[in-house]
Amino acid sequence: MPLVYDTVAFSLTLYRTLPSLFNHEVSWILRKLLENGVIYFSVIVTINVILVVVVLTGPIGIKSIAAQ
Repeated sequence: MPLVYDTVAFSLTLYRTLPSLFNHEVSWILRKLLENGVIYFSVIVTINVILVVVVLTGPIGIKSIAAQ
């Protein structure tokens, strides 16, 4: 569920910044907002994928640690 909120925030960021990027009307702030949004989203997705893999495939003791 937390990934859904991050996906919505990232989608809204792309919605606001990509049209300006294609029209070459991007200010420095919008460019940084897009770059930082991509970095943040990729880190969050990677961490969540690792968590899901550990919870699904790990031993019982590690599953409890990973869930916290």
